[in-house]
Amino acid sequence: MRHLSVKYQVMILIIFVLGVYYRTQFAEICLVDDVGALSSILTQEHFSWKDNFLPRTIAAGYYRPIIGVSYWFDKWLWFLDPKIMHFESVLGHLFNCLMFFYIARKHIVKTTDINAVNYAPLFVSLLFAVHPLTVESVNWISGRTDIIMGNFLLMSMVALLWYRETGKYRWLFIMWLMAGIALLVKEVALGYIIILPLLLRETVENVEESQFNLIEYVIFYSVALVAALFTGNYWGVIIIALFYLVAIVVRIRRTNSSHAGKIVFDRLRYFLPMLGIGLLLFYGVRKVVLESSVSKIGQTIQLMFADTNYTISLFLGAVGFYVKKFFLPLPLNFFILEIDPLYDLLGIAVLLGVIFLLTQKNKATIYILTGFMLLAPALPFAFGTIAWASYAERYLYASSVFWLLSLMITFEQWRSRHPLPARYLSLCIILILAGSTAVTHMRNTVWLTNESLMRDTVSQTPRKRILQNIYICSLLKAEKTDEAIKQYELALNRVPPSKDDEWADIEIGRLLVKQNRYEDALTLYRNALKRNKFSSEPILIEALRVIKLLQEKGFRYDLQKMAFEYNALLASLSRNPYRLVEEGKWALNNGSFEAASLYFDKALSLASPDDGSIINMIKRIKITTAGSSL
Repeated sequence: MRHLSVKYQVMILIIFVLGVYYRTQFAEICLVDDVGALSSILTQEHFSWKDNFLPRTIAAGYYRPIIGVSYWFDKWLWFLDPKIMHFESVLGHLFNCLMFFYIARKHIVKTTDINAVNYAPLFVSLLFAVHPLTVESVNWISGRTDIIMGNFLLMSMVALLWYRETGKYRWLFIMWLMAGIALLVKEVALGYIIILPLLLRETVENVEESQFNLIEYVIFYSVALVAALFTGNYWGVIIIALFYLVAIVVRIRRTNSSHAGKIVFDRLRYFLPMLGIGLLLFYGVRKVVLESSVSKIGQTIQLMFADTNYTISLFLGAVGFYVKKFFLPLPLNFFILEIDPLYDLLGIAVLLGVIFLLTQKNKATIYILTGFMLLAPALPFAFGTIAWASYAERYLYASSVFWLLSLMITFEQWRSRHPLPARYLSLCIILILAGSTAVTHMRNTVWLTNESLMRDTVSQTPRKRILQNIYICSLLKAEKTDEAIKQYELALNRVPPSKDDEWADIEIGRLLVKQNRYEDALTLYRNALKRNKFSSEPILIEALRVIKLLQEKGFRYDLQKMAFEYNALLASLSRNPYRLVEEGKWALNNGSFEAASLYFDKALSLASPDDGSIINMIKRIKITTAGSSL
């Protein structure tokens, strides 16, 4: 059989990625974040490099200036065409796959047979290309943060490898430069920067490894499990994990060497200072570039230290959840608010596994640790105070690169000692790729329209009202009015709306007005006002508009009393003097002189002393209505 050259392997990878994601460019602009991000760019007339990188007057939760630059290039080049922007994400993901293929080939175990060809780099690159966890980052325009960050992280890795080969300091400079730019794309890159010195030192060669003792692991895991389940003390789990580390070091010293203790100490000697420098860098940059910052990050830190036992439990559960997602990504969900508490148990197992890896010094283990460091900055999101979702599949985009690389290296080392029949190995590879490709293709289909995406999301998280509202909006945009009304009624039965959820009430009411169902629209608004105790100005305005339409259409029953009550409520709630004047004029035209007086008096009290337009406007109205009760 003729072996495929590297050129043909690259061609296969390119065709594979473009083939699997070819439909992505036809996807709609997602109603979550994408519409708001693109609208804000469209409404800005000029781009300022200074304001983008040093937004001193802007309070922000995230500082991602490179993303702002990317959006402005999209506006300048093709006026934010969604098809091109979606295709950009596909090309960015393809670039990451190609970089990953190159890095994997650099790390492949060399054989003594010069004619041997190893397809492991191609396989892991294809697996990364179609891993279901990458779908969200590729299909969601706002998910370009993961893809662009991955671009710079992988370029940093390539520069690291070239520095290793050549010893030229320009590659060392480029390595740090790419890592720094990645941090300006997404804050998660901080984990990579912290562990980068260890990557730089430990990717040269393997050293003597200690054997994994399963009995020892099971004993410590059982003790930690009992501490978590029966005492609820997760600090006890941390202490048991530290004892496990000591037990491993002692066992290794008694058997063959003392390298484990030296490895742990050596790693901590580099890691702890870099951790401090990284945190200072993160907060220092934010202090310099932002005049003020949203309280979400500070609030989350306070929550973390308010109950440290709960924080450890939450983080262990999140780690267990993400590790499970990497190996078994189903079910896929765009909005994950809560996870099963049993993931804490898996998180404890992962913690002890990481403790063991700290005593191993080889390429595979350092890449596993790098993946965890890239995941660590996303763990505080589990509190639900920073991002709109507590957990997200896209958080594993960068981590999966290093975990797949580690799995490849580990498998190749194992295969060199335990040869496998080619036919069985090929069958396993085909099955894994086929399954991943099928799931990714189906998930791409779900992401094609807002309706299909939100239908899937609502079906998995039915009691989150904001998701119901977005789903209703997607149905309205798709002109599926009957289904939108049905979902609105279901949403009311599932989760009673709050004041913040008045959007759906207004949109459904407007839809009923378009269908000339004025009485149904008014009933809907009245019920909505009762739910929020008549405290919603927007719904009051919509209800008054429907009353106007009913009066204009000549409905026989009297609506004057209701109109007067709603006018009085609106006058007490509104803070816009111009709107109050307009409502007062309408009240005059309909003979509601008392309501008009309320509006005008409130408008005068809110008007600025220097603003004579409101005063003159009201004077003209009074002149034209001379002789009235005003």
